[in-house]
Amino acid sequence: MPERRCGVGGYGLFGDDGLLASHVAAHIVFYIAAALHIGLVLEHQLVDRDHLLHRML
Repeated sequence: MPERRCGVGGYGLFGDDGLLASHVAAHIVFYIAAALHIGLVLEHQLVDRDHLLHRML
C-alpha cells in the first residue's frame, strides 16, 4: 500500500522540490520588499525630514 502524505497535491510538506523552491523564492521577495519599505520610511523620516510618518500615524 502506498504511503499517504498530507500537503498540496499529495506531496509531503517538503517532498516536492518545486514547491520548496517557490516557497523560498517567495520569502526572499517578501524580505526584499520589506527591507525596501523600511529603507524608504527611514529616508522620509531622517533624510527628507518631511514628517510623513507623523502625518500617517
